[in-house]
Amino acid sequence: MKKALVVFLVLVAFASAVTFAARRLPVHYAVRSRPIRLARLSRGEEAFIFIEEQRWGRASSVATDEVSKLLPRMLRHLATAPDLLSSHAIAFHLTEGKLEQFELPNMGAYAHFVISERTLCVVSSEYSNVAAAGFRWTGSEFVAVSPNEAAELLSLVSGTAITPSDEDNNSEMVSPFQREKEILAGQGWDYKHFPTYGYKDKAIQFKLQDAEFTLAFHAPPKPAPGSQDFYSALMPAGSIALSGPGSDRPERVIYRAPEWEAVSQAQYLSLESPSNREGRVLARHSSPLVLASLLIYLLPAFPFLRWLLMVLTLKRKILKNLPNTYGFPPARVEQFPKLDQAGLQKITQDFEALGFTKLMDFSMVPDSGQYIPAFSRLMAHPRHHCFVEIFQIFPAKKGPMPLTYNISSNLHHGWSFSSGVRKTMALSYMMRLPKCLWVYMPGVGRSELLTGHLARRNQITNDLGISASTDMSIEAYQACVLQRHAERRAAIQKKNIFFGLGEALAFKLRPKHEWLGDYPKQAAQKREPWKYPARA
Repeated sequence: MKKALVVFLVLVAFASAVTFAARRLPVHYAVRSRPIRLARLSRGEEAFIFIEEQRWGRASSVATDEVSKLLPRMLRHLATAPDLLSSHAIAFHLTEGKLEQFELPNMGAYAHFVISERTLCVVSSEYSNVAAAGFRWTGSEFVAVSPNEAAELLSLVSGTAITPSDEDNNSEMVSPFQREKEILAGQGWDYKHFPTYGYKDKAIQFKLQDAEFTLAFHAPPKPAPGSQDFYSALMPAGSIALSGPGSDRPERVIYRAPEWEAVSQAQYLSLESPSNREGRVLARHSSPLVLASLLIYLLPAFPFLRWLLMVLTLKRKILKNLPNTYGFPPARVEQFPKLDQAGLQKITQDFEALGFTKLMDFSMVPDSGQYIPAFSRLMAHPRHHCFVEIFQIFPAKKGPMPLTYNISSNLHHGWSFSSGVRKTMALSYMMRLPKCLWVYMPGVGRSELLTGHLARRNQITNDLGISASTDMSIEAYQACVLQRHAERRAAIQKKNIFFGLGEALAFKLRPKHEWLGDYPKQAAQKREPWKYPARA
């Protein structure tokens, strides 16, 4: 064992020296763009076409390129994974056969379309450290609006996030989104949209006066297995064409997704938005790849290194699967065929009998990472000032998880408290927060859960000298969820992964029924301040 440890330390020292030298090598940068959604709005004699696009980038050196070739396929995919740099939109204005193009920078995916002061506006969602961005059509061009105005425009469609498709009910993809489309229709605008990824052609027909037009997405031919790298296959290049009027007029290609293009470091950094720059280090590829390649060769000789390698890469994998933010598009029960509808109806009726009222049905959709379908119903109690969320999760490779629910209260000064009947997972416990308190009460009825929640909440608020928030709006609930998610992501970034795994393992061996965070200490400080002298 001692000999193996000495050999391992020598190899780590060698890897560090190689890494130091590799970082002195020139780094080459490449970017490519991929369309993710095509939208069309038309009214009378004019139409607008919006192409939402994501820009991806790679930074590598000769050393990392050569070392990555030595890695197993899965590790090679992880090592060469591109970074999402930014999102933006391209707008076209079509009228009387004239097509004008406009760039709309820093527009997030699945933007909103709003009619304000009789003009068309497009605005992207705001989250954590990124303000809303938007543009207003002046009649001849799109003009950027201030963040405050963008936030006001966003409030007009609050809770109506665009979903990945808006095709007919007979198609394979059916959108849960209706309200925003109805708002636009009320102003005379016909609106259609669909996602533009994958290997399937799609088209939208529309009319301007008596002229017929077709807006089409042409997918590239599907490559043979193994002919492309993993991420190029996931992000195929396609084209978008406009044709009409008349069937004899050829198509006009208005957009073609480019392949990887070499750029300078300055161009690469200028293309990266502030929201995606956080936590990314362009030179991060050197030391992990060199060290990983050495560890791979040593795995057969030193089995314990397999566990160490897994631990060293776990934090990165967790952060990669955690999205920056979530959307809350409305959802319908019919969209989830495996949903426990009988249980949902019974639980809803029970909570309605306790004084709760339904606010909305929705599905949390991440802006990146893995999407796991889930249905949620949000209810609020106007007198007790608490929410209840009834939800069911549908993992792709497993059966649906049981329908469950939890009661939550937003408290002042950044505190929150929730009571549930579902067992807390070890990973969730590892991401716990000092001011996000919870209790697990298995087997209790819904009335007993509400009574216990209110009693415990009163004790917490009295001990801390705070009160529960009386804002029972959808926006207040969503803001609290997004704030907690941002705090958990920041907590994982700061956490020592070895310490975190120890916590998760201890929790799995001896599960806890509650997490009270900083509450006991702060309550004691408030109750007996003389025992806790203020620090200078």
